[in-house]
Amino acid sequence: MESRKIEFDDNKTLEIMQDLKFGYAGEVWDSALVLCNSAKKESFQKMFDFRDKQILELGSGTGICGLFLSALAPKKIILTDKSEALGLIAKNVEHNLKFISKNTELFIEEFNWGDQSKLKYFKENYKFDFIICSDVIYDKAQYENLQSIFNELVLENQTIVILAFNYREETGLEFFEYFKHYGDVWEFKKLGDECIHEDFICDDILLIYARKKI
Repeated sequence: MESRKIEFDDNKTLEIMQDLKFGYAGEVWDSALVLCNSAKKESFQKMFDFRDKQILELGSGTGICGLFLSALAPKKIILTDKSEALGLIAKNVEHNLKFISKNTELFIEEFNWGDQSKLKYFKENYKFDFIICSDVIYDKAQYENLQSIFNELVLENQTIVILAFNYREETGLEFFEYFKHYGDVWEFKKLGDECIHEDFICDDILLIYARKKI
């Protein structure tokens, strides 16, 4: 399968290799393209300042989103997925070493969402400023695990969760129903069109960001 290229600026272009033998994880999805291209906009960068921050990406797949955000000079990025996807992520990291900011440490970690020991490890060793989730809420069977991850790793008034996803009739916005019984602890907002790349504004792909209030 062909690689996908995304230009960050005149001097940097990210090239991502795809491989369908890895299933969903081996393909670049449209929601990832919307998120990455929007991250080039000044308005997006003003809203989400990644410089010197710690970022966790869930369900990294090909690694495209985390790798693209590495150009914005975060302090640390951890790309995670199931073990079978890590080889492709590693290949894409190796292929794009010049793209990654010199100020950024980038790691690849196995993380099965129901793994409580790994969740505990992240909680005890990191204070994430951002959690990136691109097209990860299509499987209802994983909603409870994702909810647990957010509840454990999102720090009040610090961590921002950014979700990019393709709206599907079979799932709708059901994922967000899981948070209603927490009252007004969670705040979810749709990213405005001014922060989305003008060539990638569409009705069926949404960018939502979330915070946990005290």
